[in-house]
Amino acid sequence: MVFKRSNQIYIISGFSGVGKGSLLNAVMENMKEHVELVKSCTTRLPRVVGENYTFLSVEDFEKLNQEGGFLEMNIYNGNYYGTPRKEVERILKEGKSVVLEIDINGYKQILSQKLINKENEGVSKETLAQPSLSVGEKVTLTDSDLQQVLEEFSPTAD
Repeated sequence: MVFKRSNQIYIISGFSGVGKGSLLNAVMENMKEHVELVKSCTTRLPRVVGENYTFLSVEDFEKLNQEGGFLEMNIYNGNYYGTPRKEVERILKEGKSVVLEIDINGYKQILSQKLINKENEGVSKETLAQPSLSVGEKVTLTDSDLQQVLEEFSPTAD
């Protein structure tokens, strides 16, 4: 079997509560042999065990950032967040695709580097667009929403 789109960077991005976690969980559960999630680095304190972050000191983060070690980085609530460049490169060299869960600003930074093709952004924008949500309201992805995404990520036979 061959992954339909190998060596790609897939970005799951959106505002809090839009359903990024549900989408991410479905993709990773069903396509884990073809894609790998890159853990973001952050300077914030850990909240719970098993979070998808690599925790760094402010000094280590700033040093890595100065060395060009992040594809994108942002400051949120006084803490740094960034996507480690070496991890993305490692996964792509292994022939897998990369999945990033990042905010809109990080997405724009990566897009400006021409690392992804804007015309080929995938289905997540259409699937998750819910402009009529009230503040604090969560999106519930339907089975058909998740199936649409999984079909985009699905392996195909040679």
